[in-house]
Amino acid sequence: MISMYVFNSLKATGNIMAAAYYEQGDVTVIWVMERWSNGALYEENRKSPAAEMVRVFTEAEGAVLKERLYMRELEWFTRDSPRKALPETDEHPLVVMLFVDVKRGMAAQFIRMNRAAIPAIQMDAGLLTFQLSQVVKYNTRFVVYKKFYNRDALQNHLKSAAIVPVIRFLQSAVKEPPFERAYHHLIEFAPLYLL
Repeated sequence: MISMYVFNSLKATGNIMAAAYYEQGDVTVIWVMERWSNGALYEENRKSPAAEMVRVFTEAEGAVLKERLYMRELEWFTRDSPRKALPETDEHPLVVMLFVDVKRGMAAQFIRMNRAAIPAIQMDAGLLTFQLSQVVKYNTRFVVYKKFYNRDALQNHLKSAAIVPVIRFLQSAVKEPPFERAYHHLIEFAPLYLL
């Protein structure tokens, strides 16, 4: 059902990206991520037959929508088009998502640090997608989404000189340590093929 929703979303007017993931180690935790050109087109898509099928199915199975986050995109770049697959290989892309809730008065510094790192990380051949977003209702909450070519690419990225100040910031200027509770490895399951 969720795969069908993702495929229909990809075809919808105003859709920039749609994908579904499950949490590594727990297939019962599902993440659906979408990028839309505007909120009205997203809301219109939520009325689609595919979206209704997902609602009916999840209610019948007793699934619970834990939270729907609306985000303000601050920075985004990608090396691979959302509708273009990576070359056939034994390597599997690795998606990591980090929820960050910074201490009061630290949001602007967190944004500046990430923006300062972007020129260097754009040169990182193993990083396929980077997205920094701010949760609309909470100015101190951010989501960092990164897609890497493989696990080795992630390890190399974490050793990058450009990332060191951000990692130090995350160790001291956040409300909760993000690596213990808010760090997620995701496995993409939709789209399974390209349109």
